[in-house]
Amino acid sequence: MEYIFSFDSKSGVFTLTSSKDQLTINLKHKKYEWLKGQETGRIIKISDKGRWTSSNDYDNLYQIIKPIKKAEKKSTSSNNTTEKSGAYGFLFIENDNQFVLTDQNGNEIKVTSKHKKFEWLQSQDSGRVIKISDKGRWNSSKDYDGLYGKLKSVKNKPTKPSVSKPTTQKPKSDNSDETKKLNEEIKNLQSTIQNLRDKLKKLDSNYNELKKDKAAIELLLKKKSQPAKPKATKKVEKIVARKHWNIKFMATESYTYHGRKIKSECTIRLETELIERPTKSYAKALLRQHIVRKRRKYPIKFIGGLNHTYLVLAGDYKLTNITILGIEEW
Repeated sequence: MEYIFSFDSKSGVFTLTSSKDQLTINLKHKKYEWLKGQETGRIIKISDKGRWTSSNDYDNLYQIIKPIKKAEKKSTSSNNTTEKSGAYGFLFIENDNQFVLTDQNGNEIKVTSKHKKFEWLQSQDSGRVIKISDKGRWNSSKDYDGLYGKLKSVKNKPTKPSVSKPTTQKPKSDNSDETKKLNEEIKNLQSTIQNLRDKLKKLDSNYNELKKDKAAIELLLKKKSQPAKPKATKKVEKIVARKHWNIKFMATESYTYHGRKIKSECTIRLETELIERPTKSYAKALLRQHIVRKRRKYPIKFIGGLNHTYLVLAGDYKLTNITILGIEEW
């Protein structure tokens, strides 16, 4: 079901109106705060399962759906001016947030937000004529008799607040403590969201780096697991010259020593003997395998710069933030 909605600043209650029924949402309703967050002129949709959503007013429901009329009694305006029967043109005074009804004799009726006909007037199109019967019943019609042309005090056709954005949808309390508190909560939520986004970016970066390291380690293990090719008996074996490579790293060591957590930056030098220049991923894989084994193994010829206490402490030794400073042949 689709509803238009309005807000009564006096009672603090939202009213949802459809073509079939009308709902009243007060402060105790679980959707009250959600409604306060909706922009004026939005359409509220309630599914059969009770799910609430909102959308733009694509079908102009604010002009089609009119508030359900209640039994009305003859009343007076907020300034106790007698509401005489007759036909009136109406004008909305935005600065005073009130309507002024004027008949051809210059008699005026002022309708403020406290008047029970205030929201009804908001739903009327500009240029309509408001008629008040002797019994105090209000209705509207087109300006068949040219009333607006007869009104000397009105130079142009009067206007009214936009139907899609009722002025009373939300209480204006920008300077209230409640509004300041909500603004602070919004800022805190925005800051939290930004922090989470930054952490997510960092995790994505670390994940991609780990994927590369994993691929390099799997390639290394695959090469080692392949059976050695039989030596040719009739052909002279080609001698392949291996080169020495000096790889420099920057990394962060972390471990526990005598019950105390230790974390420090270190510069690591690793020497290896390979035919071709090692890639960065392969170099990191060699260093990580060394940390896992805790002992030097081919093709590593030498490694230095690590805190050797990890050989004794074992357990929780970690090496993170590994960065390659350079790979040089020597």
